[in-house]
Amino acid sequence: MVRHPLERLVLVALATLAACDLGGASGGDGDGAGEGDGSGGSAMPDPILCATRYEASGTLARDNPPVVDGSCDAAGTWTVALTGPMADADDHPTCDDAPTEVTFEVVVAASMRDPETGAPVGRYLARDAEARSWTVSVSDKGGSCSGAFSLDVGQGTGWSWHATEASPGGPTSGQGSFEIRDEG
Repeated sequence: MVRHPLERLVLVALATLAACDLGGASGGDGDGAGEGDGSGGSAMPDPILCATRYEASGTLARDNPPVVDGSCDAAGTWTVALTGPMADADDHPTCDDAPTEVTFEVVVAASMRDPETGAPVGRYLARDAEARSWTVSVSDKGGSCSGAFSLDVGQGTGWSWHATEASPGGPTSGQGSFEIRDEG
């Protein structure tokens, strides 16, 4: 069916109007001005009560030499020192309970390995000397490892840090944070 160009234009205009929120359809006085913060609903309160950011530096003592294809094998002991506490980028108040310096030593193991190549397959498991399980995500940076670690200490308190090797087997650097969140 061939439509007249004017008919097509009218159909497009109607479809466009139907897709628009003209302000009056949602109730209120119909002026479209609305009130509030413009978020479309009530704003959720920020659950972060305080946050302290740190510079991270450390090492990765690998359990295995780099695999044949040169990709990251993050199994081993990650040691990171978090120093130089400062405010976070989101202007949360710093945490009074945050230490000025802390060092973590986390042992990372591959959950499975390829039987032919020995390369890690799937996710990694991570525990520290206090037998706490850390959530870890590892990515390959051209043979260097980059790891993101987080630990829920309980009662809304948590640690997280991200560190990347400068080169395979080289030192790590990055950032860390200590946060206290509202559990309510």
